[in-house]
Amino acid sequence: HRYLNDKKYEAAIVRFSQILMFKEFTLVYSNRGAAYALKGDYKLARPDMAKALNMDPKLAESWFNLARVDLELKQYEQALDSANVAIDLKSDNPDFFDLRARIHMEMQQKKKAEADTQRAWDIREAEQ
Repeated sequence: HRYLNDKKYEAAIVRFSQILMFKEFTLVYSNRGAAYALKGDYKLARPDMAKALNMDPKLAESWFNLARVDLELKQYEQALDSANVAIDLKSDNPDFFDLRARIHMEMQQKKKAEADTQRAWDIREAEQ
């Protein structure tokens, strides 16, 4: 995580790849995918995120990250599917609803986007 926090994405990718040569870890695939995504390499990020989810499909944040990557790749249906799974797994995260609202906007579904934006707002208000 240190490399990601320091925005040294290439170093993070190298380190995570080294770890994966010895043993496969869900978190390492997820983190390497995040490093690729933060670097803007969404096509490289997607397989790692999918691999992490194949290993542990109950990670809501990984579904969220996959949805973000698919949104950037303009794969809106896939992004929406992943965002829905993230929300099904963890319905109290306002960021998940914000992302789904962005996806709905890209899909020209304004009313659904507004509903998700309102839901994100309501969750944040309840947290205070």
